[in-house]
Amino acid sequence: MTEQDYETLYNSLSFNLSLNDLNNDEKHELFDIVSRLDLEKREIFYQLILHDWMRYNPNTKVIYPYKIKQNNNDLEIKVDCLPIRLKRILLKFSRLAEQNKNT
Repeated sequence: MTEQDYETLYNSLSFNLSLNDLNNDEKHELFDIVSRLDLEKREIFYQLILHDWMRYNPNTKVIYPYKIKQNNNDLEIKVDCLPIRLKRILLKFSRLAEQNKNT
């Protein structure tokens, strides 16, 4: 995917979001779904995080924004360190990715 593709995906996922933070059930749902995503979808998930970071912090270059850490071959993402809007975008993406996997 190109940067324009991520912008388009990000914008479409941003439409009609709740302004409320994720509740515990939604956080658990997000963790569960992400743990089952294939490598390609996990990459898109991470690129959405990077896209959000660059959108609101254009002059800062980072590899792992929002206190993300790399552990072995996986990333540790602290959901509580993400902005509410981004959490909602990631939950929406994860749900769609999960639905598409099952169809």
